[in-house]
Amino acid sequence: MCSASGAAEFSFCKPSVTKNVLSRGDTKITKTMKQIFGRTALFFLGNLILRFLGLILLPIYARYLSPDEYGIWGLSNSIGLFLNLMLPFGMLMAVGRFYFDARDESERATSLGVIFIFLVVFPLVVLLLLERFGTSLFMWITPGVPYVPYMRLTSWATYFSIFSIIPLMVLQSREQAGKYLLLNLGEAILFHALAIGFVVFGKWGVLGMLWGSLLSNVVFAVIYIYQTLRWYPPRFSFPRFIEIFRYSLPLVFHGMAGWILMLSDRVILEHWVSLAQVGIYSLGYTIGMIVQNAADAATTAWFPAFYASRNSGENAEQATEVVTYILWGINAIALLLTIGLHHLIGWLLPVAYGGAEPVVVWVALSGVFVQVYYILSYSIHYLKKTGYLAIISWSSAIVNLMINFALIPRYGYIVAAISTLIAYMVMAGLAFLIGNKLYPIKYEFKRWIILIASTIVFCAASALRPHLSAFWDMGYSLVLIAGWLAALSFAGFYSTRDRTFIRERISVLASLVYKCG
Repeated sequence: MCSASGAAEFSFCKPSVTKNVLSRGDTKITKTMKQIFGRTALFFLGNLILRFLGLILLPIYARYLSPDEYGIWGLSNSIGLFLNLMLPFGMLMAVGRFYFDARDESERATSLGVIFIFLVVFPLVVLLLLERFGTSLFMWITPGVPYVPYMRLTSWATYFSIFSIIPLMVLQSREQAGKYLLLNLGEAILFHALAIGFVVFGKWGVLGMLWGSLLSNVVFAVIYIYQTLRWYPPRFSFPRFIEIFRYSLPLVFHGMAGWILMLSDRVILEHWVSLAQVGIYSLGYTIGMIVQNAADAATTAWFPAFYASRNSGENAEQATEVVTYILWGINAIALLLTIGLHHLIGWLLPVAYGGAEPVVVWVALSGVFVQVYYILSYSIHYLKKTGYLAIISWSSAIVNLMINFALIPRYGYIVAAISTLIAYMVMAGLAFLIGNKLYPIKYEFKRWIILIASTIVFCAASALRPHLSAFWDMGYSLVLIAGWLAALSFAGFYSTRDRTFIRERISVLASLVYKCG
């Protein structure tokens, strides 16, 4: 018998039991896993490239924007994300869920047609209300950053960005990675080209960033609207609207709590610290968010495999085992970012942003727990019991707010980074308890615990490193990376199949080196 620990069966089966059958079964499973992992990895790497494009250009923006201006950009991003969560009214997740839930193309067209009409009308009404009351409202929300021109540009840029929801989610659901990545990459390149032109050559400061965002979103909104109308012409069904609305409504409250967890700290900080410190924190948070961006990309790439396997009943075990390796990748990114930034921050950023390094460490670790939450929350999404997601996110958001309001006035912006990690740990824990009760899935929790504990230990060892010369400091970092890999092996993270795969790849590499030599 195999272990009933909840991990995949073949990871714990003894090799002495029906060896030939297991070998054939293992080969079949490995082939299926490779197909799932390959499709997931393509979307993941494409999305990751887009995120790293912004990181590569970050030193340019940091040199042409003062900490005060970067503080405005950080606050604008915070408000923009809030609107991006609220204006679609939870329809982002509804597109993916109802796409797979449809019995045929006609039903799918009705669902997506209803969503498109909603995305055109409801956000526009909200934006027109902001045009009327925005000046007064933002005098209270962000006293140092007025609605005109900053938040007005942010609001309209957000409105045009939501037209990407249907076409991009459909391309992901159809697993058309090439078209998906081409659209995303084109939009990112256009934004950065406009932003660099306005900021570096036009000397527009932070307004150049905001105008670049608005204009790039307008251009691609035309493309996205055309593609949506070509696939799914608008049609309205009141019963279908009610069904989608019931699914999406709890996600609105879930999104509000998500915004509190991710970006409300900048709004809170603006009342307690200087705008320059908000800028330092925002930049550190942006770098640390690479881990969460990677988690977003990985989850977005994986969810079609999850839904397809659960609906068909085929390859369900393989689809769930893939997430262990996704989680390994997210942990590796968190560790490498924490260690690597220590060496790069001196030349990557101006001296004025030196206080961003500790923020990166806390935010990077929080991204690991974001990935855990994403994985576990799909049990709840699958059952369409999205009200539980609102309970989970608001519980975590309240923890985050309590810590921030209590400790930021005394200890400054580092509290906001620490509270982010604590809140996401709470979020992942609640998702485990509720998801496991509603729709238990046999994930490899033992391996997850080994992986996450090892990452926390070695990230802490990097953050608390002694003062060393450049040579020994680099050696210390290399030892940490090697130590993390060794600790995972010693603690039993790698399965027998993993070890076999690693040995084979090392053998192939050694053979190539020998032949080249």
